[in-house]
Parts: sequence; C-alpha cells; structure tokens
Amino acid sequence: MQNENDLAGAGAGPEEAARPRLSAKHKVQKFFYELGDLVKGAALPFIVMCVFSTTIILFYGFDDMAVRVMAVVFGDGLLAGAFVMFGRQNGAAAYRAFKMNESKRRIGGHDKKVVFRTGEYSPWKGFAIGFIAAVPFLVLQAIKCCGEVTFVNFLLEYACGWAVAPLSVISDAVPQPYYLLMAVFPVCIHGGFYIQGMYAERKRQEAINRAEDDRRKGKKKHYYEENVYSPDRVVDLPDKKGGKKRK
Repeated sequence: MQNENDLAGAGAGPEEAARPRLSAKHKVQKFFYELGDLVKGAALPFIVMCVFSTTIILFYGFDDMAVRVMAVVFGDGLLAGAFVMFGRQNGAAAYRAFKMNESKRRIGGHDKKVVFRTGEYSPWKGFAIGFIAAVPFLVLQAIKCCGEVTFVNFLLEYACGWAVAPLSVISDAVPQPYYLLMAVFPVCIHGGFYIQGMYAERKRQEAINRAEDDRRKGKKKHYYEENVYSPDRVVDLPDKKGGKKRK
C-alpha cells in the first residue's frame, strides 16, 4: 500500500526509518492517534476525580468547619495519591511502549502507531494527560466566571468538588477566576510522577538486563570450566617394541 510505504521513510538507515518525513495527511493522522491515546490515559483519572469530588461534597455540606476542612484535606490528599499512582503507571507504560516499538522500527516495522510513536514516552505527555483530565472543570468554571447557571453549579460541586471545595473553605469571597488555578493540581502531580515512573521502569529493565547478562555469563563460564581438558589419571601406553608397557 502506498500509504504504508510512505510511512516507512525514504532512507534505508535506522535513523531515517525511525524519523520518516510525514506528509500533511499523515501529520493529521498522527495528531488524532496521539490525542486518542492521551484521552484514553486521562479517562480513569477523570473518573476518580468525580468519585472523590462526590465524597468530598457529601461531608463538605456539614455546618461544622472542622468536618469540612477534614473532608477537603483527606479528599484532596487521597486524590493526589491517586494521581501519583496514575502518573507512575502511565510513565512506565509509555516507556515500555517506546522500547517495544523501537525494536519493531529496527526491523522495519511500518505499522502506523509504531511509526507515529503513538503512546510512547515523552515528558510533555504526562502534563497533557493531567490537563485533559482537568478540562471539564476548566470549561465549567469558565462558564461560571461569565455568569451563574444552576446546572453548571451542580456539576462543579459534584463532579469537580476537588477544585471547588478547597477555595470555598478558605472564603466564599474568593474571585471565581482564581478557581481556574486549581487545574495546576492534577497537571503538575501527574506530569511529575509520569517522568518519575519512566525512570523507575527504565531502572527496573536495566536491572533485569544486568541479571540476565550475569546469568548468561555465569553459565558460559561454568560450561568452559566443565569442558576444559585436564587429565586426572595416568594412561598406560605400550612401549615402542610392543613388549612391556610403561606408565
């Protein structure tokens, strides 16, 4: 197919095969492939955001200020822990995808996701996933900054309580545009631990490779030690005259 051949690149060397010149059509395809992968990575963090937001709001409705503060602290603390976990997992998975696709590119793999490097590690992707997870909150909060809408207020409380509750506890007079700054919370945590997850996975794979090399070297050394010829007994040889034997 002509499209697949174009994706393979013009040169025969590994560097050119790994970085082909993409046509405008393929650049658009690459964009949507990558966007779909990022949205998929942000789906579970967004669902967890909604779950924790509902839990926070349930306790946030108490009149006791201590209960409200505890709900916000524990709710956002647990959400931060979840984003640490998601960031590490996504970073490790992206590094594994990079290593797998890199081996495919070396042998001339022309699959679009391999050539486009879809799902592979890149530092900006960790921050992008966190940002995409926060997009619904940013849209709803931007609408609220323009005017009060009952349905929007309901969604902000029950789907985005992780962002609304902390500033509301501080003061009800906090200007609405300031709430938009809460998006920094998931973006930075997920992005930072996405990078950390990649380094942890790379270190783990290097340790496995070293252990495999040591095991192979150990077997090789043992093999030669077992097969080196070293006489351990005296062999009787006949003398030249065919009579007596000598040792």
